[in-house]
Amino acid sequence: PFATAESSMSSRLIDVSRGTQLPQKKQYKTFVDFKEDIGLILKNSVLFNGQSSPYTSVAQRMVEEVESSQRRYGEMLTKMDNAVKQTYLTFDLHPILNEIINGILDAPTLSAFTSIRDRLQHNPKERVMGLYQIRQHVHDKHYQCFADFVCDLKKLQQFCFELNKPEFQTGLKILPTQFGVKLEPWKERLIAIDASAEQHFELNKTPPYY
Repeated sequence: PFATAESSMSSRLIDVSRGTQLPQKKQYKTFVDFKEDIGLILKNSVLFNGQSSPYTSVAQRMVEEVESSQRRYGEMLTKMDNAVKQTYLTFDLHPILNEIINGILDAPTLSAFTSIRDRLQHNPKERVMGLYQIRQHVHDKHYQCFADFVCDLKKLQQFCFELNKPEFQTGLKILPTQFGVKLEPWKERLIAIDASAEQHFELNKTPPYY
């Protein structure tokens, strides 16, 4: 009965800052986001209903319960937050990577970079992929951050440079430029979903590449 009453009351708590009711259903990326909304309910109830309102009393108990749960289950909540963040990052990141890698492949001057055999015989810990293989990795959602994607491009640059073959010379000059052009429309979005992405917005135009 109390839970039902609490739900009924809380549904009437208005988000004064937006002039609308708080959404009945919402997907939270972190526990902190959820906690902030519960705090907003209390704040707005005080403003809208008054400190002595029964709605405010319910909202206060909600805040106290959330804070108590955070103390009791802090470690577990942190692990869950990290897992959820990674899931959202993967879903948001790969469509952008798909646009970038396909844009890079649009450059005919990079045809020599499309298929490169793995350099396993030289260093099994350092795998080098061609652009087609990198695109497949994007398609299969293997990349967990933007830095990993850029790292594979840099490895490819360095590998082609070390092969020292004429067919790679033009591509070594074009790849950084093509990457920058295709990346430009996505910079703000990448920073929003992966704060560290900004550190990987350039490919070297001269060796060493990686």
